Parts: sequence; structure tokens; C-alpha cells
Amino acid sequence: IARIEVRVFESAEALAAAFESNAIDLVVPGALTPEAAADLATRRAEAVIVRPAEDLYALVPDASSPLLARRVVRRAIWQAIDRDALATAVFGPLGAPAETPSRGLAAAPEDHRGYDPVAARAALEAADALGATIPLTHMARPLDLHIATMVRDALVAVGLVVELREVVPGTPAARNREHGGLMLSMIRGGDDDSDPRRYWNLPRVNGRIDASARTFAFDEATAQIVDRWSRALYAERRAQLGRGIDMAVAHRLPLLPLAFGTERLAVLPTLRGWDAGRRFGDTAADWHF
Repeated sequence: IARIEVRVFESAEALAAAFESNAIDLVVPGALTPEAAADLATRRAEAVIVRPAEDLYALVPDASSPLLARRVVRRAIWQAIDRDALATAVFGPLGAPAETPSRGLAAAPEDHRGYDPVAARAALEAADALGATIPLTHMARPLDLHIATMVRDALVAVGLVVELREVVPGTPAARNREHGGLMLSMIRGGDDDSDPRRYWNLPRVNGRIDASARTFAFDEATAQIVDRWSRALYAERRAQLGRGIDMAVAHRLPLLPLAFGTERLAVLPTLRGWDAGRRFGDTAADWHF
């Protein structure tokens, strides 16, 4: 293909309409909402692909918040949210609740926190946190608003006051995580070689994770494990260390895992070479009809 044109649309519905009218040949992952993908599939079932994704939706606490710096509070918030119901309501049967940053990897038994609003409220009361106000920042997208609204309702039910704040990508709150409370984020899933520190809510310098940073969750001992992961020579050892680092997320809760979503695409069946098991777009030179 000598020339690939990238087009942007105002909404997922407009994007789906453009595909249905044959104005475009492919809709990239993440551009269609679950609702728009389901609607388009009723008419173009042969072209719509919905499959489980490794992308993690999580609540990221502002490290400067004294309230959220307390792990007992973060645990209570996590326990107040019905992650099973959230995953199903937002993503359908292909969604999955999250305990760690890896789909299918459970937390250690002592770190497991199932949905229990009674226990969550009791923990917040013991921490003198009932009635506290927490801003909940989310991107200006229908999917994010849906998740944020469900989270807000769950936290209000256990005695917190939640203020929803909508921002657009690129604002300081989104870029620097200076939001004063919780921020709903989607972290792209990666392979075994992806830096596990991306799940530890670390600051960035010039767009890169600051490896020297230490926070309420990412202490020196954790940093040393990540360093061993980066220097491991064998894939099996890297995978073993990576699983341990991911399970530690459920123990220290640098962020609160919520759910794994779905990957939604629309592709003309005649387009080949786009799904090569690598990061989407890496194989654009091999796309062909």
C-alpha cells in the first residue's frame, strides 16, 4: 500500500458510520466504544472484531494526597467496588475483573480484597475517613464516564463524597497526575518485556518513568526487584520476577486495579497482514488487500 491516510472523527458513532459507508477500511483498537461496536456488528458482523484485551483500567491515586497515601484507605476503596459487576456492565462477557496488572493473575490470598461494602465502610470509619471528599478525574470519553460513574456510586455508598472531574488528554491533571484524588486511567497491556514500573504510579521526566523515584508504594526493596528483572538473562526468570512484581501491586496498591477491557476493531475482511501478533501498526508495511 503506497499511501495510508489516517482520519479522525468526532465520535465513535461517526467513526462507525464512516466504516459502514466504506469511507474508511479499518478502525484501530480502542476507537469504538463497546456500544458502537455492538451496534455496528448487527450490520457488519463479518468486519467487527471484539476480543479480550490486556489493557488495565485502574484508579491512580495522587501521591500528594495525605488521605490516599494511607494503604488502609486505598484498600477500603478497592474493597468498596464490585469489580466483577463493573467489568461485565462495561465490557460484557469478555471483560474481566482485575486484582493485579496481569489478566488472569490473582493476588496472594492475604492481599485478596473481594467486594465487601460493609467491611469497606468499617475500615474507612476506623481510619476516620468517612465523609472525606475525593475528586475522581476521568477523560472526556463515554467509556471513561461510565466507569467513573459506577466507581463514584460505589464509594458514595460506603460514606465518601466523590466529585467527578472531566478532563481532556494532555491537560496537567492527565499528564502529570496532579489531580488531588483518584484518576481513572487505562494502561496499555504489554508483553513480558514491558517495563513493570508503569503500574507503580511513578513520576515521569521528559515522558519517561523516573527510575530513581521512591513513593509510598515503590520503596527501595521493590526497586531492587525491578532492577533484577531488567538484568535477568533468561525469559523464564524475567517472567517469574514480573509475576512477583505484578502481585506486589495488589499488596502495596500504588494504583487500584479495576478491570481488563476488550479490544474492538472494524476491519474489511479483504485487508491482510494487520494482525501479526505485534503492537498494532508495527506491521503497516505488510498490509495488503
